[in-house]
Amino acid sequence: DFYLRLFVRVHKSPLQVKRSCLKRALVFQSTACPSFYLQPLARDTGSSDRSIAAVLHTKSYYTSEEISTSGTSRRRAGQKEDTKSNNDQATEKDESIQELNDQVNNKEEPGEDTGEGIHIDQDENTIPAFCTETGAPLKMGGPIWTYPTFDADWITAALDRIHSGIDKYLSTTERLNGVLTAISEELIDVPLYYTLPQICATLHCTSPKMAEIRAALANAGYRSSQSHRDPDAIKTDAPPRIIWDIMRCWCQKHPISEKRMIETDKAAAKILNVQPKLVANFTTTAALRAKPKARRWAPNPEPYWGPKAAAHGRKRPRH
Repeated sequence: DFYLRLFVRVHKSPLQVKRSCLKRALVFQSTACPSFYLQPLARDTGSSDRSIAAVLHTKSYYTSEEISTSGTSRRRAGQKEDTKSNNDQATEKDESIQELNDQVNNKEEPGEDTGEGIHIDQDENTIPAFCTETGAPLKMGGPIWTYPTFDADWITAALDRIHSGIDKYLSTTERLNGVLTAISEELIDVPLYYTLPQICATLHCTSPKMAEIRAALANAGYRSSQSHRDPDAIKTDAPPRIIWDIMRCWCQKHPISEKRMIETDKAAAKILNVQPKLVANFTTTAALRAKPKARRWAPNPEPYWGPKAAAHGRKRPRH
């Protein structure tokens, strides 16, 4: 159940090695809420020599140096240079940061409806300077692999083999069918996911059903799926703003405690004090409710199930 032997064939290609950076990205995670952003390491320039270029932030991302420069030039424009205390300088820098990020937050979400219900981000290679929902700093992790981690054709072939009954003598056929079915239903081009309990814990609200959240995303024109890793996980191509707009609409129907809204320095109050731009529709469809019968997240057969410690033999004393 826990170990397998894997044979890998390595093909050497200097060009493909260089292009591997196109399939990796840095992850920027908000320190106050589950929002995250992906920053690709590079992008294809589309030129004839097959070159790639590192991705640079646009003006939707401001470095500390740019913020300091912007604050300095603004001070010099309308007043004479004078000596200020450290507290005044810190206050002015905070105002500069807030002003710059207000410009980012007030920008219309880049995206285009292709007519197929899939939104293509026109500026997907940039991230904000701070969390757009709470204003909290971002933690950086990675790089991670962002391309598909499984072959959809292989998964389909494996499911066909299980359904044909060729391997019915195996005791794990039911579990294999469940795991492979869950994987086959996942979005292949979305590497990471949110978890519904974590989102609701941030807002201190009651949890909607998974089908309702997925229906709201579908009705807004975005794709979604669950993950074979966690039954409470949801993968989607929707940006964080859409996720939180849906939850704002949910909390309008199911209000949270008033004391949570008083704590204006907390993530819940910061998120819910913003009016949603999207009117979420939680009406589920038959397509979302209809699923092939399979035990997608089967429980462990016994407590403390997992690989045990390696065996150690007792050495015999030499005579």
